[in-house]
Amino acid sequence: MQAEIAQRQQGIRGEQIVGQMLEGLRSLGCKIYHDIAEDEYNIDHVIIGPQGIFAVETKTPSKPTKGQSAVIFDGKTVTVGGFPPDPDPVIQAKAAARRIREILREMTGKEPQVTPVILYVKWFVKPYTSDTGIIVMNQDYFYKSFDALQSPDILNTDQVNFLAAGLERYLREKRK
Repeated sequence: MQAEIAQRQQGIRGEQIVGQMLEGLRSLGCKIYHDIAEDEYNIDHVIIGPQGIFAVETKTPSKPTKGQSAVIFDGKTVTVGGFPPDPDPVIQAKAAARRIREILREMTGKEPQVTPVILYVKWFVKPYTSDTGIIVMNQDYFYKSFDALQSPDILNTDQVNFLAAGLERYLREKRK
């Protein structure tokens, strides 16, 4: 019980760290959304900006006292400290991106590309160079390299505002 409480508190702290970091992207013209609750899961964060649309999953696993303390993504799977995490974060991130794309299609009639992102809070993440359509890194590197993650100005201001308005309408309707 105590371990479960500590694990939940660690997860909450990780969400707060990433949420605060993402708020800094507003200065780049991004719209940021946190904790989008769906029926049986939640989408941690969504970014809609000139750089594109990103569905962000935050992970805050405990670091091992011994052994490897790195996250490795080989283009298909993630290992954390040498072990595959459960549940599979790649499946979660892709599902979140797919759901955001569905919401935007439903609310705007557009079906934009949504890039799945997995951020490991305060972990070293070994870089993977091949384009797999999914981004796996730590929160600091993501923030520092955000402008270079996609082609610049993939979405213009009107498109950002239109897509953001669609997501906001969906969120308002869900609250009713």
